[in-house]
Amino acid sequence: MDRHPDCIVKRDDDAVLWIEQQTALLRDRRFEELDITNLIEELDSMARAARRELRSRLKGIMLHLLTCEYQPARKSRSWLRSLSTQRQELESLFGESPSLRGLAADHAAQQYRHAVRDAALDTGLAQDTFPESCPYTLAQLLDLDFVS
Repeated sequence: MDRHPDCIVKRDDDAVLWIEQQTALLRDRRFEELDITNLIEELDSMARAARRELRSRLKGIMLHLLTCEYQPARKSRSWLRSLSTQRQELESLFGESPSLRGLAADHAAQQYRHAVRDAALDTGLAQDTFPESCPYTLAQLLDLDFVS
């Protein structure tokens, strides 16, 4: 639904309506009426949010894999389902933003130490129990059937 009232709302007053209005202005090629400063900020924010989701999902996958590997007794159907869900959501994210796939290996390496810290908390094991660097390849992290 295109809502394009004559009175443009401010982004802080109603974010969804503001986005709809900015989109309508773009479609209508009414560039002079765009809220350029906030539009740039919003687009930057969207890109940051996508990268944050990438990092979060990779960390979740590594956490589950570490927990499954170092405490196999905790390898429940619920954990496996959660691992599968994280991977499926990551594939959806790559479908929407294929460029993120190229960032995945670097982000996984960066998030690994956070996954280790959480795995240590979850398992009660010392952090130095876990490998210093990520023992899983990107292909393993993304493989729906891989479980350590």
